[in-house]
Amino acid sequence: MAMPPPTLLLSRGVIAGLASTRDYLEAMHIAFAGLADGRYRMPAALHLPAEMGAFHVKGAIRSERPALAVVKINGNFPGNALTPGLPTIQGFVAVLDADRGCVLALMDSIEITARRTAATSALAARHLARKGSRNLGMVGCGLQALYHLDALLDVAPIESIRYCDPRDEAADAFGQRAQALGLRAERVTGAGAAARGADIVVTVTTSARPVLALADVEAGTFIAGVGADSPAKHELAPDLLRESRVVVDARDPAIAGGDLGHAIRLGVMTESDIHAELADIVAGRVAAQPGPDHRYVFDSTGLAVQDLAAAEMVLERARAMRGVPSMTFNDFSGARDVQVS
Repeated sequence: MAMPPPTLLLSRGVIAGLASTRDYLEAMHIAFAGLADGRYRMPAALHLPAEMGAFHVKGAIRSERPALAVVKINGNFPGNALTPGLPTIQGFVAVLDADRGCVLALMDSIEITARRTAATSALAARHLARKGSRNLGMVGCGLQALYHLDALLDVAPIESIRYCDPRDEAADAFGQRAQALGLRAERVTGAGAAARGADIVVTVTTSARPVLALADVEAGTFIAGVGADSPAKHELAPDLLRESRVVVDARDPAIAGGDLGHAIRLGVMTESDIHAELADIVAGRVAAQPGPDHRYVFDSTGLAVQDLAAAEMVLERARAMRGVPSMTFNDFSGARDVQVS
């Protein structure tokens, strides 16, 4: 009798050791090139409210061989921040054989999501930021800021960083990381000061009100707006988007949950004002023209195809290694020591 292939259970620590920032950058190039070619299908994301938080479900499927599907479930429970050691966001990525339905892997979602998000911003910067961009402004200094710093160094010759965060612990950790990389790092008091004089600006906050407006950002700057991935969040003011070339990861999610959605609902912009989807830029269907007169905004909301490409890359590396824990699906009850973290 035929047996299903073994299912890999990959914790965050295991995943962190399997791939470099360049590996994720290449995976995101594959994802958006495939999106341009119509190789992926993505249903609308699902939101499941719970009493103390919510679950978010995203999925994507690729029909070309090897046929794969990915389903990611993340739980977001803000009250967990009051309990030491209990993450606000927890979840997993399931990698599925789309021909036979087999469960190929269950992976911790936090490392996958954080790395692929940063790599996508870096991919956008590679196409849309001015060549020789050396000055970075970072608004927000949490995990995503650290991962964005690593990813952006693969595509731009960053030399100096101005950063801000009201949390001393997060700001100190970010500054120490930047200095350890040999970069000039200065903590400033606000988002406007972080953006002033920057070639690249990244916003990675959970703000419900805009932190950057048009007056804060010079012409020629590339801005990656990463934090606004739901209607409740808002980082970039409508006037900044209106006076910029706005590139989105995908139209519908950006209109529903990104900063662009706020600008459209306020009547400042329309869908026709979108300059391009990132897939169009990667595929060369829309020309990227970074320069001193063109301010680009990348409105990033996060797509399941990014999870698929990243998870497939991680799975390939895990299979190539010895000693990575694996078991058949029916053996999950005995997986205590290798369970998804």
